[in-house]
Amino acid sequence: MSNPYIVVATMLHDQARYLPEWIEFTLLQGVDRIVIYHDSRKSPSQAGLRDRQVAEPYIQMGVLEWISWPADWMEVEKEPFGPRIWKEGNETESEAIFKDAILNDCVNPNPDRTAHLQAGCQKAAFIDVAARYRNRARWVGAWDVDEFVFGTDSPRTGVKFLDDWENHTLAKKLADAEDWDEVWVDGDIFGTNGHFTDPVGSSGAVLSQFPMVTELYKYRYAPEWRQDVSARPDIATYSWSRKALTDPRRVMTNHIHGWSKPGPDHKLLQTRFSNIRMFHYQYRSTTGCHDKAVANGNPTMEYNPVREAYFDEKEDGSLGKIAPKVREMIGRRLDMGWWKEWVPEQVDGPLVNVEEPTTSPPDICLAFTHLDPNVARLRRSISSVFHHLRTHEPSLTFETVLVTRTPLEGTDSIFDEFPIDDIKVMDPSQDDATAYETLMNMCSAPVVVSLAEGWETRTTYVEVKASDKDKTEDDSTTRLRRAITSTIVTRAISLLEHRADLLEVWIGDVPDVSAYNASRTEWIQSPGNPDDATDWYRVQGAGDDLAVFRWGGVVRDRQRWETIVNEESQTMETASGRRKREEESEEVSDENHETNDSAEKNLADLEVAHAAESSTEESAPQSIAAQETLASRAARLGLYSAHFCLGKSQPSGPMDLCAGDDGIDSDGTMGIMWRMRFVLEDGKVSGGLVDRG
Repeated sequence: MSNPYIVVATMLHDQARYLPEWIEFTLLQGVDRIVIYHDSRKSPSQAGLRDRQVAEPYIQMGVLEWISWPADWMEVEKEPFGPRIWKEGNETESEAIFKDAILNDCVNPNPDRTAHLQAGCQKAAFIDVAARYRNRARWVGAWDVDEFVFGTDSPRTGVKFLDDWENHTLAKKLADAEDWDEVWVDGDIFGTNGHFTDPVGSSGAVLSQFPMVTELYKYRYAPEWRQDVSARPDIATYSWSRKALTDPRRVMTNHIHGWSKPGPDHKLLQTRFSNIRMFHYQYRSTTGCHDKAVANGNPTMEYNPVREAYFDEKEDGSLGKIAPKVREMIGRRLDMGWWKEWVPEQVDGPLVNVEEPTTSPPDICLAFTHLDPNVARLRRSISSVFHHLRTHEPSLTFETVLVTRTPLEGTDSIFDEFPIDDIKVMDPSQDDATAYETLMNMCSAPVVVSLAEGWETRTTYVEVKASDKDKTEDDSTTRLRRAITSTIVTRAISLLEHRADLLEVWIGDVPDVSAYNASRTEWIQSPGNPDDATDWYRVQGAGDDLAVFRWGGVVRDRQRWETIVNEESQTMETASGRRKREEESEEVSDENHETNDSAEKNLADLEVAHAAESSTEESAPQSIAAQETLASRAARLGLYSAHFCLGKSQPSGPMDLCAGDDGIDSDGTMGIMWRMRFVLEDGKVSGGLVDRG
C-alpha cells in the first residue's frame, strides 16, 4: 500500500449517526487515511458497538484505521500500526512528552492538567498519529467529527456555492502549501439552529438513518458583522475555533488546536478563512450541549441562550454543492448493502408525548410569527415551547398557528417538522402589526399563547444534578428550576378566569421600566397550588396604557382581545372601570417609594422597551403605533395585564422585581420565556443583537 499524502485523526465515542457524513466528506476533500481513536475509557455499551458497526466497512475498504484508546496504546507501537518514530534530533524528549501525556493525562488523568476530560487522551492520540506516520505522510491533521475542513476559493465575507468544488479540495490547497511546515485552519461556529434534540433527519433514506449536519445547520456566528465581543466572555470564549495540519517530521507534541515545539525555523501558514476553512457544528441541540458538558466535565458548555442567539445569526451556504455529493455517496453505500443490520438509537424530540387535541376547541392556541428569514429563531421558539408543554403541562391540549412572510414551497423543512394546524403567508409589504392581528384571528381556542418571533422558553438541566436537591429555596439554581418546571400556562389561564379585568398574563421577561413600576399593584398571592412557582402575581397598567398590552410572550384571553379590537369609540370606558382604574392608580402611587424623573423619561423608556420587541427595522414604527392604539383601547375598557414572581419563592416587598439570576436578565422581572432584543437608535436597528442584561 502506498504512503498516504494526508492523514486525519479524531477521537470519538457514541458518534455512529454522524460518522458516514464526516468520513465521506473528508474523503471527498482528498484525505487518504482516517484514524479513529475510539475512547475505551467508556464502559462497553451499545453506543460503542454502533460506532464500530458503522466504521467497519470503511476499515475493510482500507481508508480507516480503528484504535481502541488508550487501551491499545502499547499495541499500536507494533506492526502493522507502528512503529512510532520520534522527531529526529529530539528523540528522547519527544518520547518523554508522549509518555507523560498518555500516562498522566489519559490512562491516569490529572484533572488539574487538562481543560476538559477528553483533552488529555486527545493530545496523546494526536502525538501518536504524528509519530506513526512521521516518515509516511506529508500532512497529518487532527479534528473532531463535528468539524468539517474544506478547500475553497471564496473568502468568508463572500459566501457562495462552490460549483467547481472538486478543483478546490483540501488536498489541492495543501499541494500548493508544500513550502510550509504547518497550516492553521480557522473555523466558523454554528449554533443549534433551533434544534432542541439532535435531529434524526426529515426525509429520504440517507437522512432517515444518518442526519447530515451540513444540510441541517445553516446559521453560524458572524464575527465579520461584529468584530469585538471581548466584553462578553460568555460569547468571546466560544466564538473561535482552530485546528491544524502539519508535516509530522517537524513536530514533537500537540495541543489540540495546533502543534507546538516546532523549532525556530518552523514555517507556519495562517489561512484566516481564505483558501481553507472549517465549519464547526459544535452545538447540535439544546440537549446535545448538555450531553457534551457532561462528557467533558465542563458546565460552561451547557446551552447558553444568549450565546446561541449570536451563533445562529448568519446563513452560510458555502457547502451547498458539496453536501449533495456526500448524500449521494452515502446512498451508494446503502445500495451496496452497507449497514443492513444497523439500527440507529432512538432520539426523543420535542414532540414526544404531544398528542392531537381531543377537545374542540383545544385549551390553548400557540400563535407564532415568522417574519424574518431566520428559520433558526422560529425553530428554537417552537421546539422550546413544545418541550415545556409536553414535559411540565402535558394535560393542556393545543392548536398551533403561524403567520409567515416565507413562501411555503421550496423552503426549509421547518413547516414539516411541527404539527402546525394553520399557516398564513403574508404579503412582504404588510407590517408586523398586521401579521400579529391576523395571527390572533386564526385561533379557535379561548386562550392564546402569543409568541412574537424570538420568544424562547427557558431550559435548564440543574434539576438532574443530585447536589442541587439539597439547596435552599434562596439558591438561584433552585429558584430557576422551580420557575422552569412551573405550570405557568395553566396558572395564567386560572388567573384570567379568576380576574375578569385582565386582558393577558405576561409569561415572558418584563423589562425594568420606570413607567411600568409606577403602574403596578403590590404582589398578590395567587389562588390555587401554593407549591407552584407562580404563587405571587401583580397587576400593572393602572395609569399607564402601554403596561396593559404587548404583542408576544403573553397568555391572552381571546374574547377580551376581540372586545378591544372591535372597540371604536374613544369614550367607551365604563364608569366602574374608570373608578377602579383611578382607585388602583392612587393605591400604587401611595405604595411606591420612588418617583419618576419625568413623564418624558417614562415615555422614552417605554418607546425603547417596546421598539426592541419589534422583529424588523422597517416594521418597528407601525407595530409600536398599533400597540399603543390597542393598549389604549384596553385601558379604556378597564383591562390590565399581570405577571408572576418567578425569580423568588416569595417577593420581599411591593417593589421587589423578582429578577432572574441565570445570566440572561438580571434587571427585569424574570418570566419563563425570554427573547433577544435589538438595540435601537432613532427607531432603527443599530449594532446588531444584545441580550436584556
